[in-house]
Amino acid sequence: MAGQKPDYRLMFPEDNGRGKKTWFKIGGGWKSQEKGTVGIEINVGLPIVLQPHTKLVLVPNEDDSFERQEQQ
Repeated sequence: MAGQKPDYRLMFPEDNGRGKKTWFKIGGGWKSQEKGTVGIEINVGLPIVLQPHTKLVLVPNEDDSFERQEQQ
């Protein structure tokens, strides 16, 4: 995994309270050739508290369309 571009970006959508979500990139995911699984690495400098029903999303790492943008 080290030194390789991730196959996926690990994103955290946060509701801004106005019906939109801001997406934050918090890590990456790499496909495993052996078992068809994805290894995930969380790469943030702050502690993350995940509440029940917190959504984390794997997004194909093809473009930067989810980089800190608001989605409806």
